[in-house]
Amino acid sequence: MPNQHDYGLVVLQTAADGTQTLSVCAKVVDGQPVATTASYTGKLHINLHANARFTSLGRARVSSDILEVFADSAGVVHVRQPATA
Repeated sequence: MPNQHDYGLVVLQTAADGTQTLSVCAKVVDGQPVATTASYTGKLHINLHANARFTSLGRARVSSDILEVFADSAGVVHVRQPATA
């Protein structure tokens, strides 16, 4: 798993067996991530912050905006709007 903060559009996909893939990418075409810069896969514990907006696109959820993604020391993947200075 990446351990830094990544920024981009987020695509969250869930397979029939419950396995999830969260991709951070430059753009989304037909619900699929393009130019992926980070990817998290497995039975993930994801904390979608209230300010992270998503739309459904088939079996995928796609962010409306560029988001910040990072994993904490407990393995929780956090997805939120980037902090502004």
